[in-house]
Amino acid sequence: MGFSGFKDELAHQTIQNDGFFPDLSTLTLVEAYRVPPTFAVASLAVQLKLAMAWANRQLSGWKAQRQAEGHATLADVPADTLGGESVLAVYYRAAVFNECRALLVQESKVLVRRADAANVATESPETEAAYHEQATKALADLLGICRVRVGLI
Repeated sequence: MGFSGFKDELAHQTIQNDGFFPDLSTLTLVEAYRVPPTFAVASLAVQLKLAMAWANRQLSGWKAQRQAEGHATLADVPADTLGGESVLAVYYRAAVFNECRALLVQESKVLVRRADAANVATESPETEAAYHEQATKALADLLGICRVRVGLI
């Protein structure tokens, strides 16, 4: 046990994807995106599956086009690489993990706890919206479309 009272070793699950998009791990989500250890692995897995389903649905038309071009997986689609990994995979993972973080913010709001234990900064609607926005921007980057939006003034 660490000073936080949580196990130092994180259990994890790898969530199998649809065969085109990459499998994703709850451990990578926790480590790379600083998800607090207050969430059970089973809960992380459920929210990760929902985020993967969301991203896959958003990308279904794009995926069909890539498959029609003869690309069996996202890794087969020609793209620049960073650290030996396709930037498309980087964008996909960012989209899914940020959407998952938004879902976890929603989940943390319904946890029963003392009022003085609530962390307003991590549970606010603004935080949730920021994660949704980051997820949407990552999908836009993957699709190669402009991220700039014009809003009402």
